[in-house]
Amino acid sequence: MLGADVPDPAPNLASVQLRLKVPPERTIVTDELKQLWIDNIGTIRGADKLAFPATRTATASSLGYALLHPDADTVVAAASELKARLKNHPYVYQIDDTLELGNVRYEVQLTDAGRASGLTAISLARQLRNRFYGSEVDQIVRHSEELEVMARYPLERRANISDLHDELISLPNGDVAALSSVAQIVQTQDLKQRQRIDGLPAASVNAFYNVAMISSRELGGLIEGSWLPELEHKYPDLRILPDGSSRDAAKVGRSLATYFPAAVLLIFVLAAIQLRSILQPFYVLLGIPLAFAGSIYLHWVLGYDLSLSSIFGLIAVTGVVINDSLVLLDRYNRIRRDEPRLSVSDAIIEAAQLRARPIVLTTVVGLSPLLYDKSEVLRFLIPLVVSLTGGLIFASIGILFLLPAIMVLVERLRAVVVGENVYSAQERGAANSPAPSRAPKTSWCPSLSA
Repeated sequence: MLGADVPDPAPNLASVQLRLKVPPERTIVTDELKQLWIDNIGTIRGADKLAFPATRTATASSLGYALLHPDADTVVAAASELKARLKNHPYVYQIDDTLELGNVRYEVQLTDAGRASGLTAISLARQLRNRFYGSEVDQIVRHSEELEVMARYPLERRANISDLHDELISLPNGDVAALSSVAQIVQTQDLKQRQRIDGLPAASVNAFYNVAMISSRELGGLIEGSWLPELEHKYPDLRILPDGSSRDAAKVGRSLATYFPAAVLLIFVLAAIQLRSILQPFYVLLGIPLAFAGSIYLHWVLGYDLSLSSIFGLIAVTGVVINDSLVLLDRYNRIRRDEPRLSVSDAIIEAAQLRARPIVLTTVVGLSPLLYDKSEVLRFLIPLVVSLTGGLIFASIGILFLLPAIMVLVERLRAVVVGENVYSAQERGAANSPAPSRAPKTSWCPSLSA
């Protein structure tokens, strides 16, 4: 469904909902239809806000920033300027912010003449409240529910601001006077919601953009490289923080910076216990940086932005890579234990050959079709699949080719230092067999006889 219900409707709201057919009856995806709708809707006169909400299967890309300053008016001015710049960008179609104004308020303030007549703010407020809001005159119990009976002006007598201006106020001496002669009415309108971050007034601005025309790197580079520094220069003491999905990704990144090293250390300890070695757990962890590099590279190649789903994919690919490395090293240790006369190079090559097919078939080949799946249900999972596929491709190459080479190199270096022999019996026999002896050279000279 496109054009879903607005979560916080305004007093005057008009909405349009499109209930779409399911594939394969519908050949266009929701994101494409949404973008066509945005491109052709034009400008709606008198609309304060135009939103395109959708169900969870439809995706939307956005960039958000939170602006902080000790002065609330400065926050509103800076956020309004940023919103105006984003609104003029050709590829930004929707802007959500916390600058929406609330209901109109009327503040009644006593004048000097009103105070001189003996009126107080409490007595004036009580009269206006009883007449326009109502005064409780009775209570009725009906069906075990208590109902309040209020006495107040009829609706047509309290519907316009002019009714308030024309109201007559009873004075303490028994006379009446027009409200305008004893008080002044000030119309105010504050923000609908007040936001504070780190104890400072703040405002959030989120811009939704067309991913087919511009990427988050390009739009974010324009905003963070040009617009935000200008705002910080224009408004001193202004702080700008990521907001929305960017803030969530930054929060997850900070959590990973704390917990991921601890998880890697725990994996190292468990691998050392299982493999009964201090050196081999380093081989297990070798695939993690390769997996991260492959995930980021595939995102760049396919044009996807790093999102929360991408980060979760990085976490998932770490576990898969560690499992593949552990299985490979376990197979290598079994081969070395069953055939002690086999060299390190022969053993690791045999283990890699045995594990090559499962690694390729169950990881890379199994996930690749999801990259080109057009199903809308799986669209929000594509960044996760990109992280898994790119990480597994790079890590599989490292596990099957780079890891055996490093293991052979390390074992031979250790053999040189410790004095062990890591060659096979055939290699040792070839190395230790004496060189074939050559017959001594003899000279032959024919003799002459008489």
